[in-house]
Amino acid sequence: MSQRGTGETSTGSLGAFAPELAEAFVTVSSDIALVVDLDGTIRSVAVGADSPTPSAASWVGRSWVDTVTEQTRRKIVRMLDEVTVTGVARRCEVSHLLPSGAGVPIAYSAVRLGPTGPVVAAGRDLRAIAAIQQRFVQGQQQMERELWKRRESESRYRLLFQVSTDPVLIVDAATSKLVEVNPAAAERLGETPVALAGRELESLFDAASWPDVEALIRIARGGARTDEVRARLAGSAGAVEVVASRFPSGDQTLLRVRMREALDRDPQAADAQALPSGEIDPHAPAIAITDTAGRVLMTNAPFTAMVGRDLGAVTEEHSLGEWLSDWPAILADVRRNGFMQQVPARLTRATGDVSSVTVSCALLSAGEDERFGFTLRPAVTLAQ
Repeated sequence: MSQRGTGETSTGSLGAFAPELAEAFVTVSSDIALVVDLDGTIRSVAVGADSPTPSAASWVGRSWVDTVTEQTRRKIVRMLDEVTVTGVARRCEVSHLLPSGAGVPIAYSAVRLGPTGPVVAAGRDLRAIAAIQQRFVQGQQQMERELWKRRESESRYRLLFQVSTDPVLIVDAATSKLVEVNPAAAERLGETPVALAGRELESLFDAASWPDVEALIRIARGGARTDEVRARLAGSAGAVEVVASRFPSGDQTLLRVRMREALDRDPQAADAQALPSGEIDPHAPAIAITDTAGRVLMTNAPFTAMVGRDLGAVTEEHSLGEWLSDWPAILADVRRNGFMQQVPARLTRATGDVSSVTVSCALLSAGEDERFGFTLRPAVTLAQ
């Protein structure tokens, strides 16, 4: 259990029993105990069953300061000075050197046994505490990184949210109250964003339509993917297609509720609902949100017009690669940088016409649920 030096013992009343006291300290309350002369030379070492350092036996005859790291040598000197003057030294944390060069943190307290020594220093192994502290620090750093990523993601999403030409409502999943609306939603509902904040979602829809919308919200609240449902807004003769999805935001879970003007689904009226063609308003951005494979998860009306095809409710059956050139390279750049602005690309419409566009893209969320937001604007039409 212990290794002892062969030097002479002190003639003090307790000095002769210093090695035995060191072993007693280890048995009762310490992981390691040293018997040290007042000049700092180690005379004896006692360690517990789990030795803090396997090289402790070789310390006998060495100076105590030579067994610790350079940064903690001064602490040993101060402890010896204090115990020499007062007979007792306060708790002091040092790091003993391992053969590998790493340090073992030990907290020592010391007492002088006689007028001229020796000193018994009892130490506790702090590695378990240090490991807990390290895990705590790493946990905090990870939380800070995740918070920063989430804030970046929310910031990028809100940029898309504000420029989207489709009405979009942000709803508290727990209360079904409006948290935020984009300008298009405020215009469609005929009220200001401030007036709409805090309103019940139900109050926006016709009573006959609300059960369908409510069922949609329940599905989205559970995290499942939803199809579009047709509903009428309160006090409005027009119908809208509504789709909802869930996304976390800090301690809150929110729902993103998107509306778009409903097309007449009567086949006999198809000609009256022809898709927009050719010319696209150069001031209206086309927006598409995709997953990491380029599958389209959400679009707005200008995007539908730009590609010349009504995607309907099942947007996931379509890939951005159907229309946009170089999208894999764009995704790779955005993964590295977080966003990319005004990159020229070629867009092939459903009719086969090719046009040039400028593309901006932002990483909306990372990890397993990676999402990308694309904003496309028309440029000069390429010659055929």
